[in-house]
Amino acid sequence: MGYLGRRIGLSQDKGDSNPGAAGGAVGGGVSDLFTNEYFQRQGNLYNDPGLPYPTAPTAFTATGGAVTTSGNYKIHTFTSSGALNVSTLSNTPLPNSVDYLAIAGGGGGGFAHGGGGGGAGGYVEGSTTLVAPEHPSVAFSIPVVIGSGGAASGSRPEKGVNGVASSIAFGTPVSATGGGGGGSYTSRTGGDGGSGGGASAGSVGTNQSGGAAENYPGPTQQGYPGSPVTGGSNVGGSGGGGAGGTGADRSAGNGGAGGTGKASSITGSSVTRAGGGGGGNGFGPDSGGAGGNGGGGAGSSSPNPSGGSPGTASTGGGGGGGGFDPGDLPGGNGGSGVVIVRYRIS
Repeated sequence: MGYLGRRIGLSQDKGDSNPGAAGGAVGGGVSDLFTNEYFQRQGNLYNDPGLPYPTAPTAFTATGGAVTTSGNYKIHTFTSSGALNVSTLSNTPLPNSVDYLAIAGGGGGGFAHGGGGGGAGGYVEGSTTLVAPEHPSVAFSIPVVIGSGGAASGSRPEKGVNGVASSIAFGTPVSATGGGGGGSYTSRTGGDGGSGGGASAGSVGTNQSGGAAENYPGPTQQGYPGSPVTGGSNVGGSGGGGAGGTGADRSAGNGGAGGTGKASSITGSSVTRAGGGGGGNGFGPDSGGAGGNGGGGAGSSSPNPSGGSPGTASTGGGGGGGGFDPGDLPGGNGGSGVVIVRYRIS
């Protein structure tokens, strides 16, 4: 205890703590302790104004989109454009990293007599670490764009319209490419995109190419190609590519199935998204291809006055291809995209 172990009523500068002894302590007391700065001289007492006080702990907090919680994570799901508005970043052992999934809008289905299915919107997932501009309590926003689905073709000379890109403006931006439109009766090849659109043979009886997929094949690919159409005229259209697989070729007058989508558990449960659109039926009383698992629209079947089915909203599914009976029928519109972000809260 050093000096503080002495009797607090006596001076700390003279003799011992016995006032009756020679040279004994006199006067002093508490006032003397402060006057002679004995509190500053004790090594186990904190008195260094040059050190900052500890910063109060802050957690990662943000708003934007539809907010849910699953286990140790908070999840922000965007089905329309907006922003992830970060209020504070964490200065605790919890990381400032976020996981993300971005899916673009799906491509529209092709028109008439075996229209090709639309390709699924590009599928991009990963993680990144956020850095505040100055201090953990400085708020900032991260813009989020949700791509719309491409419109179905409404005429023989036009492919289905490509879907629109979805993006997240991190320090290193993330962007998913819109799905390719399906080929139509006289515009036969599938469109290139995040996943490629399916092809249509039309009336020419020659092989036609499916659309290419972004960065396929490779570690940064966003989906799979649309299927080609092989042989025959007035045959069914081929399926558009999905995030998890290539579309299928037609079988005679029947449309090919759309490529399967890809599953993610970013929301806490496994959900498959970004399926390709199925190809439409040919000239006869044939069936359209099934939509790819994950929101792909089915191709038109005979008889079906409404044509191909649309891709499911907020999945990036491709639209189903158009067909025939009664008359030329349009494909379905592509489904809109989605962006999902999550981070640890415990």
